[in-house]
Amino acid sequence: MPREWDEVKYEVAVANRVLSELGLATGFRASLGHASLRLPNDPDKFVVKGRGYTVDALPTMRPQDMIVVDIEGHKVDGPVGSSQPFEVKMHSSILKTHPEVQSVVHVHPYYTILATTLFKRLRPMNQEGAQLVQQELPMWNHVKTVQTDEEGMEVATLLGDSKAILLRGHGATTAGRSLED
Repeated sequence: MPREWDEVKYEVAVANRVLSELGLATGFRASLGHASLRLPNDPDKFVVKGRGYTVDALPTMRPQDMIVVDIEGHKVDGPVGSSQPFEVKMHSSILKTHPEVQSVVHVHPYYTILATTLFKRLRPMNQEGAQLVQQELPMWNHVKTVQTDEEGMEVATLLGDSKAILLRGHGATTAGRSLED
């Protein structure tokens, strides 16, 4: 395994733990959500938190738990018994159609899910995150998990130039030039 893979796996594992620490994946949703990061020297592959672990919870993710996936969403490397997240097609489609994007993060925040099911626009309540929601965010208007190439491409197209997209009744996905972004 190339050293670069180890470094990116470390960064993605830490990012998944941060999602939990921020309260974006806690309680019964502790296993739901995932961050991904493109491999810098092989941009047609990315590292993502998979599923199928003995303990599948973001706060316990380690670098060796991460999986490597190709741009089509097929598992290339990872622990025995693990597989891609259900929404791998969302990650792969965004990375495929947005070459400037290096990282995709998908989470299930309670209030975001509530706002999307009530058809309420997210509005800034303080300066943190205000830039993100100043303009209305695009919405994928299906209450389901993004699992097919067609659904992934629909989400990627709706994302457009936005940094985030809402998924009706499901959560939100962000896209950035880095994991920190």
